[in-house]
Amino acid sequence: MRRFIYTSVDRDGTMAGVETVERFWADEDFIYAGGVTTADDVLRLIRSGFTGCIIGKALYEGTVDLKSLGGACELLAKRVVVALDVAGRRVVKGIRFRGGLRDAGGDPVELARHYEEQGADEVVFLDITASRESRETMVALAKAVAEVLTVPFMVGGGIGGDLVTAVNIIRSGADKVFVNTAAVRNPELLRDMARTIGSSNVVCAIDAKRAGGGGYEVFVAGGTAPTGLKLEDWARRVEDLGGAGEIMLTSIDRDGTGQGFDTGMLTAAREATSLPIIISGGARGGPWNTFSMRSGQALTRPWGGLGLPLFPLQHWRP
Repeated sequence: MRRFIYTSVDRDGTMAGVETVERFWADEDFIYAGGVTTADDVLRLIRSGFTGCIIGKALYEGTVDLKSLGGACELLAKRVVVALDVAGRRVVKGIRFRGGLRDAGGDPVELARHYEEQGADEVVFLDITASRESRETMVALAKAVAEVLTVPFMVGGGIGGDLVTAVNIIRSGADKVFVNTAAVRNPELLRDMARTIGSSNVVCAIDAKRAGGGGYEVFVAGGTAPTGLKLEDWARRVEDLGGAGEIMLTSIDRDGTGQGFDTGMLTAAREATSLPIIISGGARGGPWNTFSMRSGQALTRPWGGLGLPLFPLQHWRP
């Protein structure tokens, strides 16, 4: 995707507000410059289809500051991440981490390429078989995906403490590797991985569900084993360890349901850590999506929404 800067010469440096621009582009990224004066100007630009804006004079004149942008910054920072659960070389899908997986209809490489064409910002491949043999399969998958995708992608599931596999996946073209159960059982693994492949390439996946007494509890082993860990405590520990550059947070209660993101869980995690968060579980289309992506809008840390239902599989087959 190409990126351009559109500058209004008439408005540049005038503090007169932004120019009304009819969208004249299709797939390119356009960043606006010239006359941005208030947070409302930023929102107008987002609604017009701009993916960013340049603010200069308004900052040092004091008519706008980054904190006041709130939800506007939040919308500019969001990204859509597609999750593909993989068994062998087929994409499958379940609900709430239970059994009874169904074939979701395609080769993961072909589906990933299709979703990139639809506008996905990133793709996640989760190996749900988590066997020693599947590690070799995921390395091979990373190589195949790297040949066709231009957007970032990450791979995980069953890697455990196998640093060699993590290195091989990155060398095969993946941008990130994520771990979950192994990190809970051995938190130092996150530091080991960061020293080996770099923290920007390490993602800590956290699966959580609502606890009986309130709050959220972390689960491992594919959502089957409770840990007694509070979500906030584990998210905070992950950041303190300094190994992971990002958290991928999944609501077990919402997984595969299409009922919308658990915004309470997202807010709890974001109050505990400054790490970027990808929220997963319950994604679907509709007005709820705008609401959930604005939740906690005073916090401007980047995060993304993850989920297959944003791009319905039944609409396309390879």
